[in-house]
Amino acid sequence: MLVLHNIIFDFATQYRNEKAEIGNASAFRLDDDTYEHFKKYVLEQDFSYSTESFEKMEALKKIAEDEGLLEDGEAEFEQLLEKFKPSKSRDLGKYKSEIVDLLEDEIVGRYYYLTGRLEHSMEKDEFILKAVEILNDSNRYNQILNKEN
Repeated sequence: MLVLHNIIFDFATQYRNEKAEIGNASAFRLDDDTYEHFKKYVLEQDFSYSTESFEKMEALKKIAEDEGLLEDGEAEFEQLLEKFKPSKSRDLGKYKSEIVDLLEDEIVGRYYYLTGRLEHSMEKDEFILKAVEILNDSNRYNQILNKEN
């Protein structure tokens, strides 16, 4: 939702316009105050979104209604449906780590372009970190090379 609606893109642009520099691309980390500012920014934006689980719950409600089964448990179903209803505020907390990764990448890109994005992502990319770990462990490296297929 945040990517599709260009919210992360626009916030990163605003961030770049307000701050002249961010330091080293690989060391850049979004602080909690900036994330709080981002949350406020998101909540001010006019957009809506849905989740697959909410849409499935609404489809189930329609089926139950068509079958005449909704009447007996409508109140309970509505309570359950409310729990699945998308919430910008809740989701910004729930998916914070994923959002922070996207924000950091986009912000670093504003200062250092693709080179900076690559440098920044290398510090956190699980595949790169695992590869470096293996390369630094000569026994494990040789074991992988000598493994029979």
